[in-house]
Amino acid sequence: MNFIRKTLATTGCQLYNTFFHPKFYTSVLLVLMAVFIQIKPYAEVANDFNIDVNFGIYSLLYSDALFVTVFFISLLLIFSELPFKNAQQIFLLTRSGRRAWCVSQIFYIVVISVFITLAAMLFTMLLLAGNLTFDNSWDKVIISAAYQKLPTEYETVLFVSPETLVVFTPHRAILWSTLCGILCSITFGLIIFAANLASNTSLGVLLGSVLISAYWLFLYTDKYFLIWFSPLEWASVNTINLKHNSQMPTPEFAISALFAICVFSVITILFCSRKGSKTV
Repeated sequence: MNFIRKTLATTGCQLYNTFFHPKFYTSVLLVLMAVFIQIKPYAEVANDFNIDVNFGIYSLLYSDALFVTVFFISLLLIFSELPFKNAQQIFLLTRSGRRAWCVSQIFYIVVISVFITLAAMLFTMLLLAGNLTFDNSWDKVIISAAYQKLPTEYETVLFVSPETLVVFTPHRAILWSTLCGILCSITFGLIIFAANLASNTSLGVLLGSVLISAYWLFLYTDKYFLIWFSPLEWASVNTINLKHNSQMPTPEFAISALFAICVFSVITILFCSRKGSKTV
């Protein structure tokens, strides 16, 4: 219990410092701007024709290259400082111990990942306020966008696959994109933290940058093969092979792979946090 208390107290201090740091607000603002760019055209259609847009549209954000790129660049900015090395860390290390100090930063990654995901969800709801529905059937706006039947004056930039609308219901799409999106974010953060901690350099930042670059590279190459090595795409409902009838990654593979990476990263962090480690 004492270990848990110290870990949670240290996590609270780390979060408090982050929530008052300009870099954090800049990162969140970037994510909200990406949401605005993708959702605003649909909100305009809904307002002009007085029709509803299903909240399932949020799940389609993870299928958009701009949103995914901005989202993970924002996380890279926030997680790049892990493990924290500011002046306050000496005090926190002394009070909590090395192990609790490292575990607190794992909790920190989880909280930040959930917070930014919820911020994107709430901002989507705000943009569609007055025309938002939570029904479990796709609305006319999204269906029309999928079949490219919206009026030409409305420039929609959010890609909607007709097949996705058949395979996924809105509720199922939201569940997958939200949960897998959070897991991808946590995995991304743990990779950065573990690599930075183990190398005592900014190796994790480099790895995070490689993952984002690889995501863009795989978009313009043989996706059906390389997409299995691009975890940033696995939260996309246009990508995941829910019915096991294509060459795309299956949900079982995506979840298993992400959990395996998380476990390996946590083991690395705990190993580096052992007493006497020179990396902390």
